[in-house]
Amino acid sequence: MNNQTKNGSEELKYLSSDKSLKPQKSWEEIFTELSSNPTNDFFSEGREDSPPQERHWKLFK
Repeated sequence: MNNQTKNGSEELKYLSSDKSLKPQKSWEEIFTELSSNPTNDFFSEGREDSPPQERHWKLFK
């Protein structure tokens, strides 16, 4: 029982410390990166000059 409590409090100390609260990148940075790299580039179907609906259906055919 004591072990569990000790480990639990250690975990809480870590969770409340700066280390775990600061992500390596902020959400704004991640969002900007995702915005500058459109998802279409990952799919060859996305490069075709077709409306999004047609592109969408090609992915599932």
